[in-house]
Amino acid sequence: MKLDGAITQADQALAVAEASGMDVSEARLAQGQAKDELIKARVTIHTYQKALVDEDVQAGLKIAAKDEQAGKDAMVERNQRRIGLGICFLAIAMMLAGLWLYIRKIER
Repeated sequence: MKLDGAITQADQALAVAEASGMDVSEARLAQGQAKDELIKARVTIHTYQKALVDEDVQAGLKIAAKDEQAGKDAMVERNQRRIGLGICFLAIAMMLAGLWLYIRKIER
């Protein structure tokens, strides 16, 4: 089913972001709603009314797409944080090197 695959993809994106230390708790809660929509669609299928099933599936797909995007956004934020951390590290290393050179100059 399309919705089941979308939920799985969103779960994978959120799992990667979560393993990287990013906060995806809100998206995880919303993911539960997508799973609820999947269950509702599976129950509604017994009514033999395609419109009702499609309505439940579309609602779940919207939630799953939003959750997958939240996982991707978290990964972008992680990359930005890593770049910022690297820049700070370089600035601190240059300051320490300058301080070390200044101390050597004073000792002479």
